[in-house]
Amino acid sequence: MPFMRVPFSAGKLLRAAAPPLAAIVAGPLVVALFSSDPATAIAAFAFGPVSSAGAASAFLEQSALLALCALGAALAFRSGSFNLGG
Repeated sequence: MPFMRVPFSAGKLLRAAAPPLAAIVAGPLVVALFSSDPATAIAAFAFGPVSSAGAASAFLEQSALLALCALGAALAFRSGSFNLGG
């Protein structure tokens, strides 16, 4: 029977999950340290983009542009074109 490769090991999964988890933990800590009203600041950050139709539309518009730029850079790097400047 041929060797079956496991797509993810525990080390790879931890390495991929560590930065988002660190941001989720560090973000509220920084807000709590530097804000006079941390609960209001975190609520505004979490629910601000979906507080109205205009805010949600602006959030999606800006997110889509950033996602397209990231996909373009990832495609260029994946194809071996490391010089994005020309």
